[in-house]
Amino acid sequence: MRHASNHSMGVESTWAHCREAFINGNKELLINLRKQLKYNDLSSANITEFFTAITVTMMSTSTKRDWAVGRSHVSPLSIGVFYLTGCFFICLAPGGIYAEPLKDTFTHAAMGTSFEFTLYARPGDTGTDDIRRIAEEAFDIVDDLDNRISAWKADSQISYVNRHAAEGPVKVAPDIMDMLLYCRKVNRESGGAFDITVGPLVACWGFYRGEGVLPSDDVLQESLAAVGMGHVILQPADRTVSFTRPGVKLDFGGIGKGLALDRAARALRAHGVKAAALNAGTSSILAIGAPPGLKGWRIQIHDPYRPGHCLDEVALCDASLSTSGNYEKFFEVGGKKYCHIFDPRIGKPVDGMLSASAIAGTATETDALSTAFFVMGEAGVRAYCRTHKGIRAIMVPILENGKPMPVRIGFETKP
Repeated sequence: MRHASNHSMGVESTWAHCREAFINGNKELLINLRKQLKYNDLSSANITEFFTAITVTMMSTSTKRDWAVGRSHVSPLSIGVFYLTGCFFICLAPGGIYAEPLKDTFTHAAMGTSFEFTLYARPGDTGTDDIRRIAEEAFDIVDDLDNRISAWKADSQISYVNRHAAEGPVKVAPDIMDMLLYCRKVNRESGGAFDITVGPLVACWGFYRGEGVLPSDDVLQESLAAVGMGHVILQPADRTVSFTRPGVKLDFGGIGKGLALDRAARALRAHGVKAAALNAGTSSILAIGAPPGLKGWRIQIHDPYRPGHCLDEVALCDASLSTSGNYEKFFEVGGKKYCHIFDPRIGKPVDGMLSASAIAGTATETDALSTAFFVMGEAGVRAYCRTHKGIRAIMVPILENGKPMPVRIGFETKP
């Protein structure tokens, strides 16, 4: 009996060290601790299997009895295991070990894609019904924004602007004016790489119809003449928008999902949500806090050429990541691929880039910047990040050997 008790105490002590080592990312210490538990047959790199082995050890009869009897201030042993994009952790509470915190994932169709919100329950929640109601409220906010800014909905405020702004000033809501001013700012700071008037180019290349076409030079130049933020006149004091010529069209497809995520996150935080991951399709994800026991949400940028593999991964905490890639929408003519992301300055699809990811504090920023970065290329992005501290990028150019090689930019300035 004494032997069993000593074994329990030894495991308990080792477990405490394991917890601390894992949270701090000390892999070498984890491997040494694994040896103390006599699981030397496990691969030193297989930390997930190692922790599973610890779980089994801690669930031994003597250990459970030792925790449940004679330690009245500690709850009965229950270990929760959660996997997220290859990340493994054990959930721990002050004073003892408890089951994995309640969480749930909710999905909603909007803006031509699927929004997916994963929320952890708040302290005091006894189930997921409360966070479900909060998620539904956040989805309502997304829908409201979509109904107001979608260029695909005839009764939206932006569709009204597109129909009448060439005739004269059109009054818009305060938040729409703020959004337009921000788009103009990013347009200027990116040297014109980000442009919400790119719609005529998308149309002439056939992407709105879902079938790519090579436009003639005359058609291309005619469309290009209607592109450019210089055609959009903003009067913030009067909250009016006007166009300098017919044919100009505003399209928030390159920023709208990010803005929707930010507004949803604001509502969730107002309700006390401390940990959540919000994503809009495959392009943008916003992290609120971090999962229990971790410093951030592990986010992977997938490799389109190798299913199940990733090009890079980062940990996000109260930050956002957006990715633009040439593999999302494209067509081929004569063996050449034409993607749906245009350089609005020349009117042609961007060539030579597989993907561009932006990391910043808000999804509005990253949604706009991922598009801009894809157009700007590595040199332009390096120059941008040097003058915009806190902005990071992961660029994946198309190399001659065909092997994607991610290039990290701005990470050296991140503490």
